[in-house]
Amino acid sequence: SLVVCLLVAGLYLFSTTKKYQITSTLILQHGTESTTLQDEMLSFVGLGASKDLIDEIEILGSRTLFEQSIRALDLQSQYHKREGLRWIPQYPTPDIAVRYPYHYLDTLQRRVDISIQRSDDTYKVKVQAKYRNRTVKSKHVLLSLDEPVMTCVGQLNLVENKALRNGEKIRIVTHPMSVAIDQAKNIVHVAQIKKESNVIRLSATSDAPRMIIDLMNKLIDLYNLNSVSDKNLLTSNTAAFIEERLHIITLELDTVEHAVDRKSTRLNS
Repeated sequence: SLVVCLLVAGLYLFSTTKKYQITSTLILQHGTESTTLQDEMLSFVGLGASKDLIDEIEILGSRTLFEQSIRALDLQSQYHKREGLRWIPQYPTPDIAVRYPYHYLDTLQRRVDISIQRSDDTYKVKVQAKYRNRTVKSKHVLLSLDEPVMTCVGQLNLVENKALRNGEKIRIVTHPMSVAIDQAKNIVHVAQIKKESNVIRLSATSDAPRMIIDLMNKLIDLYNLNSVSDKNLLTSNTAAFIEERLHIITLELDTVEHAVDRKSTRLNS
C-alpha cells in the first residue's frame, strides 16, 4: 500500500500545474472626504466601510467591467499545451490560436473544445461542442493550417504562431461570455483590504499568473476610465446647471430692473 501511495503522490506531483497567488491594491481617492452620519456610526461600532467604498467595490467587481476586460484581452478562449503529464497555460501568445467567424462568440451558447496534435507531417484536429440533448464532434487531418477548416461548429481559422513539433498537443476551450465572466469572477476576488480602510484589494490564485495580472490591470484601467468619465459628466452637468441658474437669475434681475424703471418713470411724471 505504501508503494501505491507513493505512486499516487508522484502522479499527482507530475500532473498538477503549479498555482500562484496574485494580489493588487487600489486606493480610493475620491468620495472619502465627506461621510454621512450613518457611515460615521457604522465605523464607530466597527461595522464596515462607507457606502462610497462599498459602491466602488461593486463597480470594480461588476460583470460589465469583467466582460469589457475579457473582450479586450481575448480571454474567452483558454489555451493549454501538453508538457509531460501537465497542461501548461499559454498566454498571451499560444502556439496555435483559433479565430472564429465575426460575431460567432457573441452568440455562442455552449462550450467548444478543440484539440490539435502534430503527427509527422499532418495536424490532427478534433472539435467538440455539447448542446442540451446532444454532442457534436468532428475530426480533421490537415496538411497545413493555412486554410480555414469546416468543422461541426462552423468554419474556423487556426493560426500557427509557433510551429508544433511532432507529438506536441494543444488544447483550446472556448466558453460563452456569461460562463467566462463567472469563471473570472470566481478567480479574481474584489474586497476591502480591512475595516475602516479606503484600500481595495484584488486577489487570485491561478496557474496563469500573467493572464490574471493583465486581467486585474485591465479591470483597474477600465474602472479608472469610468471614474474619470463620471467625474467629467458630473462636472459638465454641474457647469450646465450653474449656467442655467445664472441665466434665470439674470432674466429675473432684468425683469426687476425694468419694473423699477417703469415705476420711477410713473413717479417722475
